[in-house]
Amino acid sequence: YWTIQNCDFNFNGKDGIYVVQTSFLTINKNTFNQINNNAIRTNWLGDNTIIRNNTITNIGILPGMGGLDDDSYDAVALQVRTSSNSNSIVEYNTIQHVGHIGMRMDGNGYTISNNLISDFGLVKGDAGGIYTYHADFVTISNNIVLNGNQTLEGIGIGVECIPWVEGIYLDNNGHDITISNNTVFNMSDLGIFVQGSQNVEVSNNTVYAANRSQLDVTTRTSTAVISGINVHDNIFVAKTAGLSSYPYSPLVALFSNSESGGISTWGVFNNNYYARPIDDDDVFRRFDYALPDPWNGVGLTLAQWQTFSGQDANSHKSPKTITNTADLRFEYNATASPVVVSLPYNYMD
Repeated sequence: YWTIQNCDFNFNGKDGIYVVQTSFLTINKNTFNQINNNAIRTNWLGDNTIIRNNTITNIGILPGMGGLDDDSYDAVALQVRTSSNSNSIVEYNTIQHVGHIGMRMDGNGYTISNNLISDFGLVKGDAGGIYTYHADFVTISNNIVLNGNQTLEGIGIGVECIPWVEGIYLDNNGHDITISNNTVFNMSDLGIFVQGSQNVEVSNNTVYAANRSQLDVTTRTSTAVISGINVHDNIFVAKTAGLSSYPYSPLVALFSNSESGGISTWGVFNNNYYARPIDDDDVFRRFDYALPDPWNGVGLTLAQWQTFSGQDANSHKSPKTITNTADLRFEYNATASPVVVSLPYNYMD
């Protein structure tokens, strides 16, 4: 049993804490600032790890000063390569200003809850505030994920050059994952991205102002397909009007399928709000390998999506239309206590 507590890690040349094959590790109430690569990184057989109540800022924000692998420039990178549940918990941490991923989980058996993660993907793309890769038996709940905005340097200019920074990102062949009661705001790409994963529940989340789509469910290869997904009781809100040409963003929901079987067979979608109050037409888009024009896909209203998929029978579009995005207001509470917000007008929640 190991405990690292009440320590300060400042201006580290590479990592703050790096452990290998260490079980029953607790990292509690520490501060990490100006770390060139990872604030916390575990590798191989790291079961029963607890990371709690840490303040982690300015991690991997200097291009060229971090490592060379996929896990470099991440604030927290956990890898558990065991066949059994790792029983690891990451909770009540504050993570701000990160070069790549806020929290990365590889392996199985994580509970990720009540964390505040903001301003990430600042140096490297293909990032998430919370990111899993081939991860199983994971619960992601009650987190606040804000401001995933990558620099455009090194990406290019044009409609295809979208910084790939997502709020909550399930990357390929994860299964038995729950994403619930999270708040996701202001992503340069996607709010919640479920890619090639199975038995995933997405419920009671609020996702707002993602640049490309609030929700993306995608199958890209025959070895990483979508199945057993249950998306219900979420609020997905796009902020600005949609583009009339590729990439048609921002969308409320995006569905991509490169394999046979059909989007309508993926699982269950119901009791969601899909809203783009300033432009409530064609808020969905589906890309299917069988379409005559798979590059551009097909735009759908909620009613058309319901007819095509047989899903979302009890879901709703925007309950109100607006003409100015200034009429939209976003508030969040990252504390454990109630917060009173004075409203100058009457708002619809």
